Amino acid sequence: VGNATRYAQGRVKVVCSFDAETCRVDVEDDGPGIPEEDWESVFTPFARLDDSRTRASGGYGLGLSIVRRILYWHGGQAFLGRSDMGGAKFSLVWPRKQSQTNKP
Repeated sequence: VGNATRYAQGRVKVVCSFDAETCRVDVEDDGPGIPEEDWESVFTPFARLDDSRTRASGGYGLGLSIVRRILYWHGGQAFLGRSDMGGAKFSLVWPRKQSQTNKP
């Protein structure tokens, strides 16, 4: 949500939903979006697509890689797409019940 508010021109939309199997959170904005060829790289540790942000101005480029890793540990996934509002749409999906294979 912090990234969405940083890059949005004025609107951020957060939708939480669940069904019998999964929980889902979608975060989208009306900002400039992310080029499709960079969609996977934003989940890479220390990745920075915006040269205006440096460590001095805040952030290390770790947030999305950590989110993806945590979801993976819980049998879920994080992915990126294009929002109907014109910007980016980040989706986080994980199972409602943890499988026995995911438990320590």
